[in-house]
Amino acid sequence: MASNDEQRSATTILTTAAQSIAARLIANETTAKFTKAEISTTNLFNQSVTELQVLTSLDNVQQTADINTVTVINNNTVNVNVAIDQTKAPNNYQMNSVGLFAVDGDGKEVLYSVTVLKDPVYIHQDAMGSALGIDLETVVGQASNVEISVNPAGAVTNEILKATLADYVKAEDSTVVHTADMRKPASDVAGIEEVNAKQDKLTITPADDSKVVHTADMRKPANDVVGLEDVPQAVVHSALASGVDLNTIVTPGVYPFAGASFTNYIDNEAYWGYLIVTSEGNIVTQTLHTAGPLMPSYRMLAGYPASWTPWEKMAKDSKVAHLSGANNFDTVPTVNNNPLLLASSLPSDLARLSQDANFTAKLQQNGQDVALANNTIARNPNTGVVSEPVDFTKLTVNGGKSVATSDDLKSLEASAWRQLDNKYVTNSLDRVNLQKVGNNSTILYKIDEEEKRIYFSFVIYNFTPGAVVYSVHIDFSSIAKNISFPKYNEFNLYCSSSSGSVYKMSIDDNKIGIIGNSNSSYVTSSSAMYIKTSGSGWEYSQCFVSYDELV
Repeated sequence: MASNDEQRSATTILTTAAQSIAARLIANETTAKFTKAEISTTNLFNQSVTELQVLTSLDNVQQTADINTVTVINNNTVNVNVAIDQTKAPNNYQMNSVGLFAVDGDGKEVLYSVTVLKDPVYIHQDAMGSALGIDLETVVGQASNVEISVNPAGAVTNEILKATLADYVKAEDSTVVHTADMRKPASDVAGIEEVNAKQDKLTITPADDSKVVHTADMRKPANDVVGLEDVPQAVVHSALASGVDLNTIVTPGVYPFAGASFTNYIDNEAYWGYLIVTSEGNIVTQTLHTAGPLMPSYRMLAGYPASWTPWEKMAKDSKVAHLSGANNFDTVPTVNNNPLLLASSLPSDLARLSQDANFTAKLQQNGQDVALANNTIARNPNTGVVSEPVDFTKLTVNGGKSVATSDDLKSLEASAWRQLDNKYVTNSLDRVNLQKVGNNSTILYKIDEEEKRIYFSFVIYNFTPGAVVYSVHIDFSSIAKNISFPKYNEFNLYCSSSSGSVYKMSIDDNKIGIIGNSNSSYVTSSSAMYIKTSGSGWEYSQCFVSYDELV
């Protein structure tokens, strides 16, 4: 967390899933109901806001707590009271984090917020029926669309209350010191004898009364004041009006809209949905989600001078063909508008390579008879060498098409795309311990010997589910020596993840490096963006690097 977090005892962060629900609540597209809270012993206080936002569950959950009450604070905020039943505690444990869950109007339950504690709260087993209540002030976007509830099971009966208070002596509230009002813990408070021993050695300058804040002038008590660091990073902004220029929307947050059309979007149609704006380094990313069949789309503001990339549609994983596994097509696939022939449709008398075929009629190709063995050039069956050399000066096929020579094929092979063995690609969650990527990962490369470049394209799978940081390396040391970025005025390589995040690639020790921080199932190459000279503009191409010499 930020350095200001050292002054706070707890922080609540909305997850990415919660931000989506909040935006839909504002647009009146869904409803929400808080269902439960999970209590964990995992200390997440020092995790960054970005790392907490992408969580979908908590580790080391000790028990599940009921939602006692949900009350409205204002139009955008509700108070969720959680009751931790100590009779159901599996053992004595320390509470370090609380995950609040909610279900949307579609019935999908998600981790809505994560509350992290700087100092743990001790929860002990208690067969007497004790319960610990926690208030979680939660941003929802539109409180009128949140189900307000009261759980009678979470209340304390008069009988339990009287039995519990019977053994206590009532103290006069004005004569005691409350720990909540103390600026330091009780173990760190000096006694009167310690103060008297040092009093003569102190030089005290009275504070200027006009420069201090008096508690009497404060609208809320000091222990109830919220600092800037307590405000969630993912802010839900006001709804976008029709006609807004999306080039001007660069402040991070969620922007809902209803029946609006925009300038600098794919078209001028009216849409319902929300826009998510994120900023990382010098790159601003806009991701626009709409209701209906239209796929989400995104674009980036990057480069120097900064400029927007074209809008790109994000395909759903269920709608694309995968390189591995079975692909079930709703309709017959086509090539150049011609349907593919299915195996089940092949005729029974079709000649097959795995068995002999006896042709009773002549075998022809394009109307020409196929030569029989006794009319062909004799070759050694073991080596394939022609027994009698024959010089074809003008050998053609298919009505005059030239036949390629071995030299032609070698030239074609030199410029062809090839697949890099996956053993040269590694993934790491801690940037130290390396592991293999998924076998369905594909890395293609092509060598341009004239320009001394290696063009490449990739899709890399098999990241650990729930991981928030990963590091991928593609090793080209088996192909070329000393790969590097071209010596242009500006040069960047970009890739994107399945979550829509965009990252720059780097080069280290003859390896392409990719470092991401989102929960992604794959990462894929995007493009190269560069300015060759100070006077030229931005250019885009397939990803490539330079090299000194081939291995």
